[in-house]
Amino acid sequence: MLKGMGADIKVDGLKTTIAPMKELLSPLTIRVPADPSSAFFFAVAAAITPDSNIILEGVTLNPTRIEAFKALERMGADITYTITDNKYEPIGDISVKHAPLKGIVVEDNISWLIDELPVLSIAMACAEGESVVKNAEELRVKESDRISTVVEGLRGANIEVHEYKDGYRVVGGKLQKATVDSDGDHRIAMSFIIAGLRCGMEVTDLDCINTSFPNFFELLGRITKVELS
Repeated sequence: MLKGMGADIKVDGLKTTIAPMKELLSPLTIRVPADPSSAFFFAVAAAITPDSNIILEGVTLNPTRIEAFKALERMGADITYTITDNKYEPIGDISVKHAPLKGIVVEDNISWLIDELPVLSIAMACAEGESVVKNAEELRVKESDRISTVVEGLRGANIEVHEYKDGYRVVGGKLQKATVDSDGDHRIAMSFIIAGLRCGMEVTDLDCINTSFPNFFELLGRITKVELS
């Protein structure tokens, strides 16, 4: 942001140098981009639904924020990024189209996609082959123990999952309708609602969604023909 205002800042690894200002900084006018972590639910919805595509507009394309999209791309999803603004950080549109998905290993840059792992696991369940999540023990101390809740939910939906201390292994298969308890965790709730686009799903304890994403159902209803409640 300071660079966008005219500050002379140079970054070299962990070293940042700020030169003395010769004139006043310019006023700050900034566009707050859409949150890629929230947008990712709809990206997975398109990726796992045949003949589907979606354009997510005005999302930050900061590399540290779109690692989950990169993982989904490695799985085979057809994803393109179009930068529309790059004054302070890259902002743009993300296009996601359905394509056959394959299993991957997720073990690097975990902090860059830790919150998106529950819904990425839904894509893994729909993929061909096995997917593995490693180095993600932080998931156990989120709003719920997300390793256990993801594993329990996927097993209920007839997906083979193996639980580890720091992650899990998902064997891709065919999701089946199940009743999933969100354990009061908004990301678990929304992830299995997305899974329900493939097979129908009953997810309990949905009030938690209102605290973080109150218009989730409204937005999902715009892109689907599924009756949501």
